[in-house]
Amino acid sequence: MEELLSLRGDAPEFQLRADSSVCSHFDLSRGERVLYTPEERAGFVDELTEKTQRIFELGRSVSKAFVEIGYLLREINNKNLIRFACIKSQTFLDMGDYGFKVFGFQKSTTYNLMRIVEVFGDREGGLSEGYRDYSYTQLVNLLPFTGYERKMFTPEATVVEIKELRAGLKKYPLTSYRSSDFGKTITWRSELERVRKAAAEEAVAEKKDKKEERKQGLLAMLSSAEASEPVPSSVSPQAAAAVPIETVVEVPAPPREKRLDLKNKEERKKWLESVFEGTSPFMTISELDLKIYRYVFVNGARLFRFNGVTYWEPWSTEPGREDTMSKYFITDSICPKFDMCRARSVNQVVDWLTEHGKEI
Repeated sequence: MEELLSLRGDAPEFQLRADSSVCSHFDLSRGERVLYTPEERAGFVDELTEKTQRIFELGRSVSKAFVEIGYLLREINNKNLIRFACIKSQTFLDMGDYGFKVFGFQKSTTYNLMRIVEVFGDREGGLSEGYRDYSYTQLVNLLPFTGYERKMFTPEATVVEIKELRAGLKKYPLTSYRSSDFGKTITWRSELERVRKAAAEEAVAEKKDKKEERKQGLLAMLSSAEASEPVPSSVSPQAAAAVPIETVVEVPAPPREKRLDLKNKEERKKWLESVFEGTSPFMTISELDLKIYRYVFVNGARLFRFNGVTYWEPWSTEPGREDTMSKYFITDSICPKFDMCRARSVNQVVDWLTEHGKEI
């Protein structure tokens, strides 16, 4: 509607085209070519001038002026009035060309105005009863919907919501329905809720897939790094399969540590909290902003701490919400491969230290 409100000045002065190509017209209803007299052609130009002037007047107003403009444009188009007129010998290719040269309308605006009165008009110069409270922009965005789909809308639907629903129905169409359901059990609000829910579920599924892909990449990286070191006899050969990863920065593996002498859970917890302080990461993955630390026990078991792990919270009230934290992993004789180990909390690691106190 911004284009309509920007119309200023006076309507242009049309002249009668002098070329003979517009002297006749093939009338489909009569099945014959009709020859127009100079007076008749001049009358068409006068009619075009009159309707163009009226469009300029409406363009300076607001409210429902676009409806009358649409009817005027449609009459000009139906009678092909632009065929007989020119402005300083400049003719018009079509209605879109006329709308642009005379009013500055984008071609889509000209055709949308005519389409609105064709679809939503009451044939008496106004809009049908069900569409009188809609704005021009709302009606334009309702045009792509089918007749029965439009029944589910009300004037309360914003342009943003109409556009969102249109895109949503393309991606998540209704699978079973009756045309009579629209506007009753199927409303724009219910459909918007449905497509939003479908989009949220898809986003969560994509995050799960990315999480699994990231996990597999980390497993491959760790397998590659571990393959360069002597492998304890309890570890299967598959655990040391080399997978080259270019985005990983590694440091030389530390020797196996001395036997620990931790007397109780409190000492074990303090040891866990301080064991990696001042040490360099065993592995750094810059793209994920992830640092991995490792401690090798005397029995060959390994303790890993991931700093900056991104994970998805399935219990979150925000679908797809991610968070970051530090996580611990242990590989030992029971879980020799990293992809078999379990994520452990601080308390779980302390319990493991207690269980294997005599071995480490």
